Amino acid sequence: MIDFNGIDILLDGDIDDATLHRGLACALTLPENRVRIIHDISDYPERGTADAVGVVSSIEGDFPLLLSVQATPLQLAYDDALGPIREFCSTTGARCLVPDDEHNPYTMWLVSPDRRTQSVSLDPAALDNERYVLR
Repeated sequence: MIDFNGIDILLDGDIDDATLHRGLACALTLPENRVRIIHDISDYPERGTADAVGVVSSIEGDFPLLLSVQATPLQLAYDDALGPIREFCSTTGARCLVPDDEHNPYTMWLVSPDRRTQSVSLDPAALDNERYVLR
């Protein structure tokens, strides 16, 4: 079991809201009616109407979509913190970058749709310009 209350996920392509919604609900083992995907914080659902909210934003670089997931504290039946991300990538068919456990802002986990996970480095100069580019 892991504790989960949110994560930022960078996606490598343009993925429609229905796919993001289904992937997030599946990864967090929540009913789809308890998950919301929004593009503007002003559309944030009222308290108690959703257990997880994914805020979608466009960003620059190799991974042009940011899904900022916020959730009520959940206990999930995964062996490690990357378990829900592996499920999300498998369900959506997307490659994703997520923060690693290190304090190095230039390394992240790259998770593939086939559930493979590897540590990757970001280009520091690009990141300084708010672009997520793999080295």
